[in-house]
Amino acid sequence: SKKKPQKKFQLPFNKSLFLTSIVLVVIFYAIIWPLIYLGWNVVWLKNNLDFAEKSLSKGSFNQSINGVVQAKQNMNEINLFWEGILYMDKFGILKERLNGVTSLVNSTKGTVTGSEHLVLGIKYLYKGLQSVSGEESMEPSLEFLSAGTEFAFADESFSKAILELNEKTIFKGNLEKKINELAGVAKQSRAAVSTMP
Repeated sequence: SKKKPQKKFQLPFNKSLFLTSIVLVVIFYAIIWPLIYLGWNVVWLKNNLDFAEKSLSKGSFNQSINGVVQAKQNMNEINLFWEGILYMDKFGILKERLNGVTSLVNSTKGTVTGSEHLVLGIKYLYKGLQSVSGEESMEPSLEFLSAGTEFAFADESFSKAILELNEKTIFKGNLEKKINELAGVAKQSRAAVSTMP
């Protein structure tokens, strides 16, 4: 009796399609998803700083501080992502090309830190003025001292942020203009609080 030819085992799916799917999944999670996450944090960093600025102009100090805190969280995520990119470039192959983005990240970190000190300084200044007018029962000199300290830290942070910028910094013009505006507010506020009793 003739033996029946044995059937070769066949996968229940197309092998090449399966391998292509795995490659695409790896590419998505290794490259595309981190870029989407980075973009998300960049957008929300800007939105949170804008929110903080608008809240500050309305005198909503707590909302403004919350906006800055959220912006700091976004900045931390961006920084972690960027440190990972720099770590992967161990041999410095892309160092020159990445230099413009690195200076942008470092300058933005300084801007966020300066913004936080600026908001706190304005809050203390406002409370000090309320104490002088009798609306608050706190010691105004202590509030003005705290305000001066925060404005000094803000001024220092903005100065460092400016120094981080170079000719290769992407979006240099817009960022430099924004930092100079904030630094101007910090300097004026620092000068104003120094004249307080």
